[in-house]
Amino acid sequence: MAEEVPQPLNYIPEVILKKRKNNEEWAIRRKLQLEQKVKRLKSDNFVIKKPEQFIREYRDKEMDLVQMKQRGKNRSRRAFVMSDSRLLFVIRIGGKSDMHPRTRKLLYSLRLRKIFNGVFVKADARILEILQKVEPFVTYGYPNLKSIKDLIYKKGAGKIDNQRVPLTSNEVVEQALGQNGILCLEDVVTEIANVGPHFKEVTSFLCPFALTKPEKALQGKKKRFLDGGDSGNREDHINELGMEEGDDWIAPDKLYHILFCFFITIIFSFLAERTRYPFIHRRSIWVGSIISLAAGAAKEVADELGFFRSAGASTKDAVADVFGTLIAALAFSLYKSSFIHRRPDQSVQAKVLQMV
Repeated sequence: MAEEVPQPLNYIPEVILKKRKNNEEWAIRRKLQLEQKVKRLKSDNFVIKKPEQFIREYRDKEMDLVQMKQRGKNRSRRAFVMSDSRLLFVIRIGGKSDMHPRTRKLLYSLRLRKIFNGVFVKADARILEILQKVEPFVTYGYPNLKSIKDLIYKKGAGKIDNQRVPLTSNEVVEQALGQNGILCLEDVVTEIANVGPHFKEVTSFLCPFALTKPEKALQGKKKRFLDGGDSGNREDHINELGMEEGDDWIAPDKLYHILFCFFITIIFSFLAERTRYPFIHRRSIWVGSIISLAAGAAKEVADELGFFRSAGASTKDAVADVFGTLIAALAFSLYKSSFIHRRPDQSVQAKVLQMV
């Protein structure tokens, strides 16, 4: 019987196999996109705008354009009551639902693209003219040194190679602004506070500050601040908008303060308990507590003077120091009381052994 000749296998080029695989993946991806689109259209959040709503939004935008032109004509630059400070901090407080494209373009020129974004600007004629035109959508004022430090140290971020980089070290500042003689965060604070010669380079390097809405401070009223609203010039009251946020009650640094004062109190109370001087021995808890609170106060003074990379002294940090000291004093007093109660038993046992 003749042997069967083996049939050659069907050969499919690798290019065709890859193409088939890509087509299958694309078909699956496209199917998922269509399913998500249908699901989104059928969801309860999807709302179809009525023609009346489009007309209302269009009229609001046109009215905003008319009012912007009127503000630019009627209000002279002398209406701004400027202080000795040439620095302004501007916060955007309005959305774009009733905003004309020209107004939005002016806000974008100030780098205010989102609500509750804030930027430092120099109070010159051009900036004042822009602020007049966009006044219902922004609020601004004169920040003090404390607010400037809080913003830069706690919410500051720089722009390097079109990437947002948090200001966590001086190396970031030196890399971007070293050619201008600005080498650390303290130099950035000084340059902004004094509106120095490199103010433009520093503000261009800093990203807009992303603020959270202050509680009970901004209700979205477009009336001027002086007339009971939220917009316009707040002068020194801009520092009351909670720009020093980030110093929360529940935060890692508060835990560090509590633990620091706790261990300082325990260590020095124990050392005072072991001393040979009766006056210090009887007041060991007071000695440890005083040394702990003094160390915490010295840390806050050093923060305020700029010895550490901090936004300055903090009342909440001081409360955490006191809390840690109280916990340590209570724990050490309980330890002393239990130790004292154990000592008579031990002495009695020693006497019994001696008698035996």
